[in-house]
Amino acid sequence: MRNSVLAAVTAAAMACAVGARAETPGVTNSEIKIGNTVPYSGPVSSKGVTGRVIEAYFAMVNEKGGINGRKLKLYSLDDAFSPPKTVDALRRLVEGEEVALMFATFGTAQNVAIAKYLNTKKVPQLFLVSNSIQWDDPKGKPWSLALPWAPPLYAEAGIDVAYARKMERCKDDLSRENIMAVATSMKDVSLPMMLSGIKLNTSRTDYRPVKDGYMFEFDGKGWAIGTELYHDILPSSTN
Repeated sequence: MRNSVLAAVTAAAMACAVGARAETPGVTNSEIKIGNTVPYSGPVSSKGVTGRVIEAYFAMVNEKGGINGRKLKLYSLDDAFSPPKTVDALRRLVEGEEVALMFATFGTAQNVAIAKYLNTKKVPQLFLVSNSIQWDDPKGKPWSLALPWAPPLYAEAGIDVAYARKMERCKDDLSRENIMAVATSMKDVSLPMMLSGIKLNTSRTDYRPVKDGYMFEFDGKGWAIGTELYHDILPSSTN
């Protein structure tokens, strides 16, 4: 998925470059400046890998000649997952570095903190990482575009509730263990809901993708499918 998303932003940057006028901030005959904020430090610093992946992908694009002869120059700053720090970083990027657009800024509260500023300045806020429905607002936030990377928050809450209810219906430890055995042992699985070529893997410490797709119910004889997403993919029973 990461490669597909980054390919999409490259295409967006290409459109920006092709249609840019000489006075467009952040776009010259030789480069396109792109801003980004991610939590390289703080409580979710593991998400900082997103910035490193973007940086690596842009480096690859540049090695192949850039976009219409323009190289992508990424300015990726740490906001420690703190909205006030996101605002400070944004001002540095827009007013100091004069980036052409902001890309993949991480977090709902963080993006809310900078959306009004970016829309007022008419600076594109592309593929922001947040699954809040408020970004579906072309009139109020015409310069903000969310990455369609996950269910909206209200749907995610419904998934969590459905998961909890199904687990409650398991009346014995064996049933629960069977469910978790499947949930934590998926290897290189392709799902209809995912982009072509993307494989799903889970482990005992990371099985959220299965939970988010709803869980199966085990009635002692076989698996009752709760959604069509995993049809013919998971085993019909476990030992």
